[in-house]
Amino acid sequence: HTYTHAINDKNGLWTPIVLAARDWQHLKEVRSPLYKQLEKKGLCEGTHASVAWFHANFGVSLDISAAIYDDGVLDKIFSLDDRGNSGRDLQNINIFNAISADDVNKIIGSSRILHFKAGEDIIQTGQMQDEMFIILEGEIEATLGTPHTPVARFGPGNVFGEVALLTRAKRGADYKAATESSLAFLTRQGLAKLMKVEPELSARLLYNISQSLSLKMLQMVSELRKLSS
Repeated sequence: HTYTHAINDKNGLWTPIVLAARDWQHLKEVRSPLYKQLEKKGLCEGTHASVAWFHANFGVSLDISAAIYDDGVLDKIFSLDDRGNSGRDLQNINIFNAISADDVNKIIGSSRILHFKAGEDIIQTGQMQDEMFIILEGEIEATLGTPHTPVARFGPGNVFGEVALLTRAKRGADYKAATESSLAFLTRQGLAKLMKVEPELSARLLYNISQSLSLKMLQMVSELRKLSS
């Protein structure tokens, strides 16, 4: 269970979690590999008093900062898609374009949705992370972490962190929540697994990600021309 907001430090973005080790039902629901091992050894039968104590004392604070990925999240993702708009730009690109709901579930269906309050850091320059984030709600600000750097804002449907997902390069910019925001994410490990079992789906996803990166590059070139003119 998550029990507090994500922590952002020099090492990256951390999601604090806590586990009631004998909560067999929870281990089964989250498909924990621990459950399979316990089940094989017949150690997950009955209930234990520690589980009731854990939920009685800490249940209110559990999962307060991360929502379970469900049909509501899937509806939100598809409401961001702009399939009928021919003038696509950074405000309406969607990395799930031409990808079905079932396939979106395969890509990020096991994720939880991270919530950030306005002003909270999400990514800091120089961090070693490999997640790509998808903005579901709110607005995210990006800067280069230097004085007088122009601020770029990204709204729902936009993604960031693609370069680190693909290359494991250090983060090149700071990102923080400009407003209260909700983000889904995809890790490099998750992408690697997807490429093994769903190569065609992975190809479509990577094509959409390349479109997103290309559009950002075009926007950057446009901004540089403005500064030089």
